[in-house]
Amino acid sequence: MQNDGEILAASLRKYIEENLGKTTLDKIERRLIERYGMCLYPAIKDFSKLDEVLHEIFGLGAQELESRFIQKNVVEQSSNVNKWAALKELLISSIQKSIEENLGKTVLNKIESRLMMQHNLDVSQSIEDFTKFDSVLKDFFGSGAVGLESRVIQNIIKVESIKKGFSNLSVQEQSLAKEFLKPFAENDKKVLLESFTIKQ
Repeated sequence: MQNDGEILAASLRKYIEENLGKTTLDKIERRLIERYGMCLYPAIKDFSKLDEVLHEIFGLGAQELESRFIQKNVVEQSSNVNKWAALKELLISSIQKSIEENLGKTVLNKIESRLMMQHNLDVSQSIEDFTKFDSVLKDFFGSGAVGLESRVIQNIIKVESIKKGFSNLSVQEQSLAKEFLKPFAENDKKVLLESFTIKQ
């Protein structure tokens, strides 16, 4: 049975092929393999790598491509894609991207090395288990970690497709979303929940 990431990768592959053609899809996959040694599925898990390749090929058009795909799969939700699973992937990749923009690739790599040493997790896995990510950030930045986390949350709130995705979750999926957000600092969690109109 396919897991959610594989379903999402299959949807993205189909979406690119239908909208941009097989040649473009092959070009994206070839570039991912050349640069990172990975195909589309692991690149979705580590979205910053896929994002870099899309920006390299499409420039500013990459953002529009990503938004349209998210709109189709997260907001409208094709019948075989779990909305919360797809949205969680997007949320994790947005957090990772925002941290990279705030700290730079070098610092992010150091954080990832420490996460691997202490918890055997990469950045995206540790965001899902946020208390571990938080503890490593505090090792690096002390009390400054709180400010960094709040800045990251503020950046995520601005992502329109995440907002729409959250407001379209079922009651059961909203519970899963709240569970995922539990480890976040109380203030940030409240800001996120209110912004995404999840009813408490």
